[in-house]
Amino acid sequence: MYPRLTTSTSDAKYLLGLVDGTTQTQSLYEFHVRDSAGLAKVIVCGSDAGLVSSWTKDRQTISKACVHYPFHIWDAQYSVKLTPTDGVLKNANQDLTGAGSPSAWTEAIEQLLASMTTAGDAPSFYAKVPNTAFNVEKVLAKREYARTTEGATIVVTEVQDLSLSSLNETMANLKATCSERAAMIADQRLWWEAKIVAKDADDVEDLHRLAERMVKAMDGVGYGNRGPWESRPDTGSDDGTPHVPFW
Repeated sequence: MYPRLTTSTSDAKYLLGLVDGTTQTQSLYEFHVRDSAGLAKVIVCGSDAGLVSSWTKDRQTISKACVHYPFHIWDAQYSVKLTPTDGVLKNANQDLTGAGSPSAWTEAIEQLLASMTTAGDAPSFYAKVPNTAFNVEKVLAKREYARTTEGATIVVTEVQDLSLSSLNETMANLKATCSERAAMIADQRLWWEAKIVAKDADDVEDLHRLAERMVKAMDGVGYGNRGPWESRPDTGSDDGTPHVPFW
């Protein structure tokens, strides 16, 4: 997994092009919420406001490990995760929901998703949050591009961290908006991520092989990243004080 990998669309296309095949796409909203018991949870829905999954943060990942590539720019992080269809994860979601019974939690999510309406251009939207069940702390709009080869799937994702504002309207109490791309990038609210997924343990070797090929081919990815901190030519000290290196 490579979070906040690059702000460049051409970098993302390059990474996806490391694998031949048909590109599958999907758009998602990822709600980061905190329930009435104080638990941090994640709710994921499709662009049609249909529920995809929900889970309690820190209960999805079983284990993780980092792999260092000393002669390359990027390293890699491997993680083993439960899926929303796993019984253990389902049970974890039902514990201490803070919204009463599991059915009450599901009902609260359904109310949120049913209230979503477009606010100007997508992915901006309005929604009615059931504040007695949970509060929304962050909303990420994600567009995934995936290609599968040899049992492993490379997924390149554009992520937009939407700006949230409270409303006092009958039909909506939350507005989530995005601005133009250049402004989102400058504000560190738009970036690309990449990951390689294997759903079957028998395909882990294929995943590792693809991950190594990816790391060794992506040294130039992120070189042109844009944001609030950009390198400028060194013009020397304005006060005439000589620069003393730390080491």
